[in-house]
Amino acid sequence: DADSVIARANSDGYFALRRAGWRTAVLTGEKGALPERLIARLAPDPHRLGCKKKLEVLDEFCAAEGITRAQVAYIGDSIHDLEVLSSVGLGIAPADAPPRARKAAGWVLENSVGYDAVCEMAEAFLALAARGGKGAP
Repeated sequence: DADSVIARANSDGYFALRRAGWRTAVLTGEKGALPERLIARLAPDPHRLGCKKKLEVLDEFCAAEGITRAQVAYIGDSIHDLEVLSSVGLGIAPADAPPRARKAAGWVLENSVGYDAVCEMAEAFLALAARGGKGAP
């Protein structure tokens, strides 16, 4: 079904980042069966479902990790992500994000949500790390 396609398409990149030692988190305004299944599959720590104050929660996550917003890459696909996209070190939007989200992001992916957007991001970050952090994702 569509839910399993979305989960598979995005989880490969997510797990590649985790295997490489990258810290990951999931912060979403969504609630319901699909986000709950994704959380169960990905097991991110930390995570927050149904979040309405994303910047506030991001600050909590950063404090717990001992990092600043400038050290965060955040992928957002909604107008509800605008504040966070423009407040982090690298805001990222998938190709099918609304125009305002794409404008707020520093990097717009070629792929859409559910169709390898997370894999695209992960591959770029891992390639950048392999180059010693030189160049752009």
